[in-house]
Amino acid sequence: MITRIAIWRHDGKPRAVQLADKLRRHLGRRVSIVPLDRAQVLLVIGGDGTILSIAPEAARRGVPIVGINVGRLGFLAEFDEKNVFSGLNGILHGKFSVEERRMLDVWQTRKAGRDKKLGVALNEMLLVREGLARIPELSITIGGESAGIFSLDGVIVATPTGSTGHALAAGGPVLSPKLRAFLIVPICPHPPRVRPMVVDEEEIKIEWTDRFTDLRVSLDGQRVHRLKPGPTRIRVLPSAYTANFVRPERRHAPSFYNIVRQKLI
Repeated sequence: MITRIAIWRHDGKPRAVQLADKLRRHLGRRVSIVPLDRAQVLLVIGGDGTILSIAPEAARRGVPIVGINVGRLGFLAEFDEKNVFSGLNGILHGKFSVEERRMLDVWQTRKAGRDKKLGVALNEMLLVREGLARIPELSITIGGESAGIFSLDGVIVATPTGSTGHALAAGGPVLSPKLRAFLIVPICPHPPRVRPMVVDEEEIKIEWTDRFTDLRVSLDGQRVHRLKPGPTRIRVLPSAYTANFVRPERRHAPSFYNIVRQKLI
């Protein structure tokens, strides 16, 4: 039985605020609404971006997520405004499974080999040049082996979950979320024959020495780090954390490929 629930909402969406208030009133008679660190389940009300904003913290605390979509696509969400009240009944009675989604850690190394952790991402790490800065040359190493030096605007390293997000828009393939793999997608490479790569889930290093190019790192489109020019290395590794999603018991639950067909094709 679920007796303690936390609620995270997109404060900039009136529909999310209204739905959160309704859920508080509806659930308050049956469960305790508590902070995330005391919750058994986290209700996230908004769109995919709202889920991505809280997923690292929920993963660190081991709290599974129930996504409720009031946005446009809602690829990561389990419910919408129409079916959330009926759908939550089974979850409160423990009739659900938990699906693990792999995450990635991102580190930056600069002078004297000092490492700085930039964060954890569920979807992707985007490394891209700032504005009209000159095109950088990036050296990419996968599992200790050089993949080459590339001239491009940037690169995306995505998890299988992230393969349906920014990476897909940049020309990458869709991966099953059950895979243990990383997806590397070049952005505007020159020459254009450089293609996306699906690689083993192992350390990826991206290095450059250009002292005149400003770059930035974005994690899930939520956390942005601007990098100073000069020799720098970005390391992407499998995270020790996983984002856990609640999947209710349903007789005809849609498969991952059904969701892809319905929402992306």
